[in-house]
Amino acid sequence: MEKQTEIELLNKEKRLKELELEAQQARLKNEELLVNFSLVALCLVAVLAFVMFRSARQKQRSNAKLALQNEEIQKRNKEIKAQNEKITSSINYAKRIQEAILPNTDYVSEELPNSFIFFRPRDIVSGDFYWFSGPQDHRQPDRIVMVAADCTGHGVPGAFMSMVGSELFNKIVNLKQVLEPNQS
Repeated sequence: MEKQTEIELLNKEKRLKELELEAQQARLKNEELLVNFSLVALCLVAVLAFVMFRSARQKQRSNAKLALQNEEIQKRNKEIKAQNEKITSSINYAKRIQEAILPNTDYVSEELPNSFIFFRPRDIVSGDFYWFSGPQDHRQPDRIVMVAADCTGHGVPGAFMSMVGSELFNKIVNLKQVLEPNQS
């Protein structure tokens, strides 16, 4: 019986060692899984960090490119604004010249007391103009010549045409004394 007890004891020890071995193998397997999971997680973090870094660099390059483009746009806007101001200034100067060519409204009111002149061009300068010649201009006391004209074109080209038209009326009526349409 002693042998039997000894065998049982040996079997129990064997079983205990087997259980310890199984527990150790399970622990090793868990540790291996944890290491593998950690490696996968580390790789994912590294890939994510790389993607984020690359994206940030690309965004930084894009922002730098946009900043240069914005700078160029601002520069061109300033140039366009300066050119626009220069052109507007020239057109306003042309307006003053055109106004100087138009007859004095006080003179027209003096010769035609119950009259008025309504002159409102579409643009700053225009091809519309009026022209007036009173008795003292063409040396005929009983004649007044009033013209409302519209030259072809508008804006600056029309204004140049109106200046030519005004000068032609000065020559025809005041210098050549042509006061009738059928005179030449």
